[in-house]
Amino acid sequence: MAPIIDDTGAWLGELRVSGVKGDAALARLQADAALLASLTILEGEVESLADALAETEDQLLALCELNEPDSDRLDIDRLLYRLVKQAMRLVKADAAFVVLTTPLKVVCSPGLTIPEPYLIALFERVRRVGSELLLSSAEFSFSPTNGTGNLFVAPLPLRERREIVAVLGLWLNRPASDLSPDLKLARSITEQAGAQLEIALLHEQLVAQARLQTEMELARRVQLGLLPQRSPTIAGLDIYGALRPALQVGGDFFDYIAPSGVTSRPFTFVVGDVSGKGLSAALLMAMTRTNLRSSALHNIITPAAILAQANEHLYDDFTKVGMMATVCVCQYDPAKRLLTIANAGHSPVILRPNGRAARLLGADGPPIGVLPIPLWQDESIPFQRGDVLTVATDGLNEERNKKGELFGIDRLLHQVDLLSTASPKEIADGLLAAVAHFNSDDIQDDDQTVVVLKAC
Repeated sequence: MAPIIDDTGAWLGELRVSGVKGDAALARLQADAALLASLTILEGEVESLADALAETEDQLLALCELNEPDSDRLDIDRLLYRLVKQAMRLVKADAAFVVLTTPLKVVCSPGLTIPEPYLIALFERVRRVGSELLLSSAEFSFSPTNGTGNLFVAPLPLRERREIVAVLGLWLNRPASDLSPDLKLARSITEQAGAQLEIALLHEQLVAQARLQTEMELARRVQLGLLPQRSPTIAGLDIYGALRPALQVGGDFFDYIAPSGVTSRPFTFVVGDVSGKGLSAALLMAMTRTNLRSSALHNIITPAAILAQANEHLYDDFTKVGMMATVCVCQYDPAKRLLTIANAGHSPVILRPNGRAARLLGADGPPIGVLPIPLWQDESIPFQRGDVLTVATDGLNEERNKKGELFGIDRLLHQVDLLSTASPKEIADGLLAAVAHFNSDDIQDDDQTVVVLKAC
């Protein structure tokens, strides 16, 4: 009989034979037992190696699946759910979670008992310290999976963002001393998942920007559609208007109000400028234009009365948002060749009588939305052949060049004098061209609107 013992001295069995005796037989029997022990040890090592290879293959497959490009990688929710599933599979974690901010999303594996507010608090803790955390179950007042172990929470690094916006958490039911290879693998997972998440976040941002761009383009078309599409035909008067928004939408507007079939009412036009730029100004611009048009068409027959009516309707709305609108309302009576103007804080309004220098007409009251009481006055001005009235917005005179200089009122008056013999369209186009040439860098600071009337 010879015992079968492995290299650690552990007894594996014994080898027995009968019918032979002597030292030679015993030596052979012991050699055979040692050979069986070696073969048994080698078989165990082969099985362990096969298990390790199978585990490595599974890990590599999971890593490939984690990085495999497909449409799901652009869906943040699906990406996070897949990350939780694959991270648990790779690291052999008992539970996992992901917390993402901007937008806030919390994804947990089944069976995780940590309340969501606590997960968010863990995220904030990682963001505050700027590095990973390894917490033992002793640090919890509850067990994440009704067992003992350690919770590893690591940030998902995004190259284009300095602050931490997402973390991966893994609950591992084993001692901290055995976690070194698992944590190394977990860090590799966070590196790859961070790259995938960054792509998905960028895609979501681009989709949102494209959607906003489409909506803004639609808003631009709607706003431009509210402007007069052609100049009206008024006896003794030639008129032209143009608007160049600084952004896709803005707060400038002009309108012609000529009641069809009502010869007793004078022709009315308005030019306005809502404070600010962008969508908020565009919304208030549409409200202001609608109120002014409604007042002019419903028995409110003087410019000052039109402004008073519009201010009454709009004052509360403008006050709530801290905005205002400068408006110039002008009426022309062809029979009397007379202009009547009421100006709610609007500038520049330039009159250039035929044969004389252009001059600036001042406002006779505050902008709409500033005071609840009407303070505007009607001013009547003879408007004879060759006279020119130019009503613009401050986007012209307040345009700056590269040196920071304003185009200014004086340059505007000079340009009106130079262009006074031309048609209204040529005057308007010439003023806009002069301002654009003064700017020279093509970055328009504000909306630019100009309406030109010329008596003929």
